[in-house]
Amino acid sequence: MKRTLLAVMPLLLLVACNSGSPIETEQLTNQQTIYLTDAQTDSLYLYFEIENPTRLPSEEALERVQGSIVTSLFGERYSRLPLAEAMGAYIMMCQQEYMENNTALAEQMQDEESEEELDMSLCEEQIMTGRVAYADKNALSYLIEQYIYMGGAHGMNTRHAYNYSMETGMLLTESDLFKDNTMEELAELLRNAMVEQNEEFDSRQELVAAGFDLEKVIPNGNFYFSEDGITWIFTPYEIAPYVYGETEIFLDNSRMEEYRKK
Repeated sequence: MKRTLLAVMPLLLLVACNSGSPIETEQLTNQQTIYLTDAQTDSLYLYFEIENPTRLPSEEALERVQGSIVTSLFGERYSRLPLAEAMGAYIMMCQQEYMENNTALAEQMQDEESEEELDMSLCEEQIMTGRVAYADKNALSYLIEQYIYMGGAHGMNTRHAYNYSMETGMLLTESDLFKDNTMEELAELLRNAMVEQNEEFDSRQELVAAGFDLEKVIPNGNFYFSEDGITWIFTPYEIAPYVYGETEIFLDNSRMEEYRKK
């Protein structure tokens, strides 16, 4: 087994908040290629590029946000570890699982190659990035994007956003932002905006005919802030066939004003 390694590299960044004091972050990057055999034909490729907040308005908020980011990236089992340690432990787990799951099959394939030429790959990939998408005096939006390929016709790409109170570090949901019993009104806004922002289809009828399930276009918890409004993310298969990929729907602040909590 051979590998190439780009060690974790801290890089101090300053994220300017739009209407409050700045936060500070560091960039952690780790890239590895683990070869299944000495032939170096099949491999596991891992790439992680993670922006980690290192200063928020309070230490309590910082600790909560950092712990949540680690959990969201790597799982609950790593939640108590600092990001760099969690990343290293997660990579070791991925390497171990890859070797355990594929070594016997690779040896079998090598034996069979002497009799016939096999066109089969045991290559896998996992690419994960995390970054601060927005921050102001009230909230921080953090985006995690992940691409996983484990064989087959194509890999799977997903993005999920996590939003935190800048004061407490607690996760924010739609129920924290919007008045009670307004989710259906917001869903209608999302459906209307989806038609307006779609370059391929001009009506709800066309979207439905193409395979979109408009009943699933609802506030789904996967959103991030910007200065002008909120963008909701719908991952592949969530509201439409895979061929349409990911869907983003933006709602301007002015369209949501009557539904927002004060």
